[in-house]
Order: sequence, then C-alpha cells, then structure tokens
Amino acid sequence: MLLYINNKRGEMSFKKYLEKYKKLAAKPREFFRSIYSEDVIPAIKFYLFMIIAFSIMIIILSFITVKFDPARVIIGIVQLITNIIISFLTVIIFSALVYAGTLIYNKGKAEFGSIFKVLLYSLTIMLFYSALGVIIASGFEIYHPMSSLLSQINQANPNIIIQEVISDKIHVTRIAIILLILFISIIHFLTLATIGLSESHKLKRWRAFLSIITIPIILIILMIIALVLAVSGV
Repeated sequence: MLLYINNKRGEMSFKKYLEKYKKLAAKPREFFRSIYSEDVIPAIKFYLFMIIAFSIMIIILSFITVKFDPARVIIGIVQLITNIIISFLTVIIFSALVYAGTLIYNKGKAEFGSIFKVLLYSLTIMLFYSALGVIIASGFEIYHPMSSLLSQINQANPNIIIQEVISDKIHVTRIAIILLILFISIIHFLTLATIGLSESHKLKRWRAFLSIITIPIILIILMIIALVLAVSGV
C-alpha cells in the first residue's frame, strides 16, 4: 500500500514537472509570472529532476550505438554526478555575471536569488536540445558510423581524418544538424532568460538581454586578447 502511494506521488511529480516544462517552453512570460513569488528551492528541484531525467535518457540512447557494457553504466553514473556538480557551479558563476550586468542596466538594483532562479529554469531547455542532438547523432551513427573513423585520430594524421569527414556528405550533414541544434538551443535559452529576467526585475526586454550578455562578452574578448598576446609572445 505504501509502495503504491509512493508510486502515485512519483507519477504526479513527473506529470507536474512535465506540465511545468511544457509551459516554460511554450508560454515563458506566463510561466515566469506564475513563479514570481516562488523561492529558489523549487527551481533547484526542477533543475535537478530535469538534468537527471535527460542524463538517464542520453545514457540509455548511447547504448543504441555502443555494445552494452556494465562498466559503461558505472561510468555513466559517475558522469551524471559530475555533470550535476559542474552544472550547478556553472549556473552560480553565470548568475554572478548576470547579476553584475543587471546592476549596470537596472540602476544598481539586482536580486541574485531571482537571477539564479531564472537561469536554472531557462537552462533546462538546453537539456531538451542535448537529448535531441543525441537522438539524431545516434540515428546517423547507426546508418553511417563516424566513431570508427574518429577512433583512428590518434593513430593517423588528424588532418587526414578531418579531410575524410569533410569529404563525406553524410558526416557533414550530421555535423551541420548538430551545430544548428546547438545554435537554436542557445537562442531559445537567451529568449527564456531574457523574458524571465525582464519579469523578475521589471526590466525592458533589451535591458534584460544586455544584462545577460554584456559581462560574458567582455570576459570572452579579454580572454581572446590575452590568448593572442600569449601566442605572439608579447
């Protein structure tokens, strides 16, 4: 009886998160308004649930193209735990950057908790595109494998391997589709984050967008300059 109740609760939680995810993706403005007064804990639970769900899906899909090996399951679990830790640290760091940007475009006013919450929800959309990319890559791998070619990269001249990949239309199509999915995922994330930040801080959309990208772009430019100077020996 207790097991039945727990299963029911788990099913209800899954349905609740699924409905929440669909609302986030399809009606972001309505979604962020609905969680305006919500604290950060539900966002953390939602993010954790989604990253575990999509990671398990990706691990299962990987066995479609690779022979089942119990060791790979253990590796997958370790990778899952590592991904969760790294992803949370990344969101915290990114939230700090957006916080600094929001201070610039919101006259010195910003709430770290609200920004962290918005980014947690917004970044979950990229998990969907990651899973989609794995599904498409798995389909291509079954139809026209690339893994055997890439496994030779340490034994042969990398330039030759790259030329073979580029000269193969199917491989090029596969890479182009994956890059397109990556581009769409970034655009979708920025759209959600912009709407969420706009709603949480009552900012105009362009101010919210600039709050998100300004500091990261400045850091990227500085890193490129530092790299160029290091390579040139200045």
